[in-house]
Amino acid sequence: MEFLRKVDRICKVEQEAGWKGPGHERFSNKDLDPVPREKRTWGLLSTVSYWCSDQFSPSSWSLGASLIAMGLTAREAIPITFFGFFLCGIIIAINAQIGASTHCSFPVLIRASMGMWGSYPAILVRCILSLLWLAIQTYLAGSMTAQLIGAIWPSYLRLPNHFPEDLGITSAQFGGFMLYWAVQSPLAMIPVHKIRILFNIKAIICPIGYSAICFWALAITKGHAPSLDGPINTSLAPKGDKGLAIVLALNSIAGLYSTLQVNIPDFTRFSSAKQSMFWQALVVPVTGTWPVACGIISTAAASKLYGVEAWDAATLVGLWGQDSVGRAARFFVAAMFLLSALGVNISGQSPDPADSVPFEEVADVPFAANSISFATDMTAVLPRYLTIFRATILSSILCLAINPWKVVNGSESFYNFLQSYSVLLGPIACILFTDFYLVRKGRVDVRELYNPDGPFAYTYGVNWRAYAAWIGSVAPNLPGLIRAINPDAMEENAATLYIYAFGWAVGCVLAVVLYYVICLVFPPHASFNQEKVYEIDEIEETGAASSSDADLEKKDSTSAQIVAV
Repeated sequence: MEFLRKVDRICKVEQEAGWKGPGHERFSNKDLDPVPREKRTWGLLSTVSYWCSDQFSPSSWSLGASLIAMGLTAREAIPITFFGFFLCGIIIAINAQIGASTHCSFPVLIRASMGMWGSYPAILVRCILSLLWLAIQTYLAGSMTAQLIGAIWPSYLRLPNHFPEDLGITSAQFGGFMLYWAVQSPLAMIPVHKIRILFNIKAIICPIGYSAICFWALAITKGHAPSLDGPINTSLAPKGDKGLAIVLALNSIAGLYSTLQVNIPDFTRFSSAKQSMFWQALVVPVTGTWPVACGIISTAAASKLYGVEAWDAATLVGLWGQDSVGRAARFFVAAMFLLSALGVNISGQSPDPADSVPFEEVADVPFAANSISFATDMTAVLPRYLTIFRATILSSILCLAINPWKVVNGSESFYNFLQSYSVLLGPIACILFTDFYLVRKGRVDVRELYNPDGPFAYTYGVNWRAYAAWIGSVAPNLPGLIRAINPDAMEENAATLYIYAFGWAVGCVLAVVLYYVICLVFPPHASFNQEKVYEIDEIEETGAASSSDADLEKKDSTSAQIVAV
């Protein structure tokens, strides 16, 4: 037993909870606490830079190609992309302001709507999906690394394959994956202020690089190709239905960033100005449509020039010739795509409190999406032992252990599930802002978000209202989700097909309506607060935290602010 206590003392992390009462170590540590004033340095420029860093990625490039695979042409796909990202951007902007107002991350904020213990399923869903996409993005970047090596040493791509055919990866691809993983993993563990130049370079190079490839494609096609200005190919459209193809495309685009609709507060809690958050409703569709359009036009050029449907960037780069010009182009374009993937996958780490570097030099740089999301969520699951830094190390290890090549190439049903996660996460994002804005009118005491015995304990730590709304909003999409995972599991019918085609929108609308109506009929009286309490750092500084009597008095005074409505 003494040995276990010693291990606990060594492994536990520094606690700086927003509420210092019994059990606070189960719900808080320094990486989960509200961001103090001096560390809120994000402005509008930081937000724009963040989206440039996140959306100029190989996955955005491939999204454009996937729309063409549905039979759409650029004339339909590009406007649909903009509109889909605009819908997505509205929810992102709304939830972003919650983070900017309360200065708390998603795993903390979701406790208000789902309960102290009820928040964990939502956190784990987001956590697992972010880890899976981190692994998949790393695998795709590894394929691009193999192309980069092949541009320097062409014989590398001709290496004999010593892996089984059914493994889903060749020896050359595995070498590229391991090299990229070996570079990405240590970079993900470095505080962002020490590699801020990487993000600044990406914000400049990637838009220029994507645009340059797009201009090359336009020059090759002269603006004319079947997938650019031709008619919709109904033979590729689902069920041969043009309307269904458009709806599915819009749903897939809007749902693509359902992850960020949920956890955008992880980043905007560093914001210094709430009003800058609303600009994201325009920033998201602009920075999202740009790389998708480049992917659409470049795919058309590859089809016309090489007769190959280059659905991903690595395939396109691999088509370029073996002469000196082709190899040089492959090298520099592959390097640009690797930079774009790296900027998405690695996370920004909070600086050590003892670091002499001013925080304003840290938070001006945008954080990336995949591993920071996993790290923040895992920190909330085990705050006594995990920080964002430690969880990032864990994500790098799990990224390798998952064997992502098996996910991408070995299990179509599992990959289809990953493409459909918006039906699970979209409702969570809508419950979050419905609870904050419509039910509570923004009147939240953030100290109680760390209090296991406070108003957000609900019944056994779970707010049944949120779960009723979550289940009710997911239920109509379940038949379609089951068919996406296993087409033989149940018979297809028109109602299931079209409901699932609108899956993200159906889930979001139902979540808002159900949760709001349930809270009107069964209001959570005990969790309502009389006023907004967001700035807790000054309150904590004036409190007598050293005295247990004073702690109890503070808790009583806080509870006195909770009123029945």
